[in-house]
Amino acid sequence: MKLKFIEIKLKIICAFIIFLSPIIVHMQITKEKIYFESANPFSLSDIISDLNNQKNKKFLILKPVEN
Repeated sequence: MKLKFIEIKLKIICAFIIFLSPIIVHMQITKEKIYFESANPFSLSDIISDLNNQKNKKFLILKPVEN
């Protein structure tokens, strides 16, 4: 009796994994990559007095794309 219950529970879990895995993979694939450069000043005084001398840094944003 217990063995049959465990077997049914295992089948349900496997069905969920099989059903959800393509959805999870699709969600991971559909992301828009946005690259940009910014001086990334530390404080307001850096923006006012020394913005042109700040070193540029590259950034990457992964934005989910709606289907």
